[in-house]
Amino acid sequence: MSNVGESGIIYRYFDTMSWSIMFEYSERWVHHLALWHKLHVRWPELRDKIRVDNVVEFIRKIDEGVIRVEDLEKVVYVDDSDVEEVKKILALGVKIIPIISPEYPQSLRSLEDKGIYPPLVIYCRGNLDFKKCIAIVGTRFCTNWGRSVTRELVRHISKEISEASIVTGFARGIDTEATESALKYGLKVVGVLPWLMPVYPPENERLANEVVGRGGVILSENLYKPSRSEEIRRQLFLRNRIISSLANVVIVVEARLHYVGAGKYRGGAMWQVEYALKRGKKVYILEPKYRAYKIGNIWVNYRKAFEVFVRHGAIPFNEEEIEELVKTIKNELS
Repeated sequence: MSNVGESGIIYRYFDTMSWSIMFEYSERWVHHLALWHKLHVRWPELRDKIRVDNVVEFIRKIDEGVIRVEDLEKVVYVDDSDVEEVKKILALGVKIIPIISPEYPQSLRSLEDKGIYPPLVIYCRGNLDFKKCIAIVGTRFCTNWGRSVTRELVRHISKEISEASIVTGFARGIDTEATESALKYGLKVVGVLPWLMPVYPPENERLANEVVGRGGVILSENLYKPSRSEEIRRQLFLRNRIISSLANVVIVVEARLHYVGAGKYRGGAMWQVEYALKRGKKVYILEPKYRAYKIGNIWVNYRKAFEVFVRHGAIPFNEEEIEELVKTIKNELS
């Protein structure tokens, strides 16, 4: 692989070759993917050998030519079993997208905030060619009213911004409603999963296949579901940084927060809101119809989440303002 590029920017030769040709026919390309797959999986261990503190520093040194492909191959030894593993992954229709690939979303590549960094690799099924991304997120403990408003919101987006892509976390509740509505009205979907296989939640496997079949994409920084429950919870939260990075605008519908003490609240939507606002992106939040609502044995305080998000800088809107909101977003994205 030493002839791929002395500067370390090893995707230069992509200009005249399509992705499909590269991974279908080139053994060298499969070897290259195996290197990045192994580096990603074993990153905590290998970064010390590479002598970098984080992903951003690592990529900067690659871009500057300080770290070359030859250097990586001395640290990340790729054997036949690694290559065979990657061939099996590709045979499943999964793409392996290293952070130095031109297909890797630039908005995600630039993520850096107090110990929060982009993944070295993303795994995906489908088409990564998306634009004008609008994230629609909310709690899995949503009301029928919240579902109805989500459908109406997506319907107006399809009328005003037909080229938009809807970004969701693919979770139960509002995320699933947004995904199904986007497909119904002909919009592409970018589904950000905590892990690619198996699809989570499992009842959305059919939906995932439909997203891919309609020209969208499902993606994750993890190929498989972690074995430890602690890591599962961690990945459920970490995907939020990817959602907010990919989205140009974030819309929150019926959020749920957990009080963690000292006047602070946490939750998946909270992470997305914070990430998006820190990166200068607009965040809109729907004024809830219900202050709180009991779903099963759980009381969900939608009003508290709404008030907290507005204090953090989210822009409120109500059900009657959906059409006006979508036109505002259209102008912001144009």
